[in-house]
Amino acid sequence: MTLAGNGVELGLQVKPVGWQGSTKGVPLPFFKMRVLTAILGIGCILAFLIGMNLSQPQVIVRTVYQPVPTSEFFEAKIWVPAVDAEGNGIISQIEVRALPGTGRILTNIDKILFWIDTQQSIRTARKVAEELTGFDLSEWDLIYTVKANATAVEGPSAGAALVLVTLAALENKTLNSNVTITGTIDEDGKLGQAGGVLAKAEAAAAAGAKLLLVPKGTRPEGWKRKLECRETDGLKECRLDYVKGDLEELGIEIKEIEDIREALPYFGL
Repeated sequence: MTLAGNGVELGLQVKPVGWQGSTKGVPLPFFKMRVLTAILGIGCILAFLIGMNLSQPQVIVRTVYQPVPTSEFFEAKIWVPAVDAEGNGIISQIEVRALPGTGRILTNIDKILFWIDTQQSIRTARKVAEELTGFDLSEWDLIYTVKANATAVEGPSAGAALVLVTLAALENKTLNSNVTITGTIDEDGKLGQAGGVLAKAEAAAAAGAKLLLVPKGTRPEGWKRKLECRETDGLKECRLDYVKGDLEELGIEIKEIEDIREALPYFGL
C-alpha cells in the first residue's frame, strides 16, 4: 500500500492476522479449546458409566415350575349302571379331576376292557363338555378314573355319564346322587342306544337311585330277569329267563331323554 501526502510516499506492508502452523507455546484459539474440552468430557462420562456397569452384580433370571397346588383342581364323580360280561347289572363309578394343564386326557382305569370300549366316548364327552361350558380345555388336563367290580364291562354306554361328570368337574359342582344315566353320546350331544337297560335299572335301584335316564326309544317293557337254580347230586344247575313283570316293582323311575341338555336339571347342573 502507498500513502501520498504532501509529496511524501510512505511504504506500509500489511500481513493477515491469524494462526498458521505450530502455536509454539501460544494458547489455542477459543473454538479449538471448546472442541477439545467437549471430547475430554464425553470420554470421562463414558468411562464412568462403564465402570458403574462393571461394578453392578449380574442378575440371572430362572423360571421354576412348581406343581399345581391342590386347591387349584376340581373333582366330580358319578355312579353309572353297567352290564358285565355275563349280562349282570352292576354299578361302576367314574371320577374326573380337572386341573390347569395343556389339554391332556389322562386315564386311571382299573379294568382294561372297559377302557377299550370307552376311549372314544371319553374324547367325545370332553368335546361336548367344552361346547356346553365354553371353557378352553386346551388349558386344562382331565384325569378319568373308572372303577367297577367286574372283570369286563361291555359297551360304550357310559358316554352320557362321562359328559355329565366332566361338566361337574369343570364347574366344581356335585351331581345329584339320586339320578343316574345310561347311553352313548354323539358330538352334537344326542344320546344313542343303550343295551341291558332292565339289568341296569335293577342295579341302579339296588344302589339307591330313584331315577334312571335312558335314550329315547330304549325304555324297556316290563321284563325282568328270573334266575332259577337247583342242586342235584352236589351239582348246581341254574337257568336264566326273562319274564314279564312290572317296572314299578324295581323302585326306580325310568325316563327317556333325547339330548344331554335335558339331563342337566336332574343332576343339578
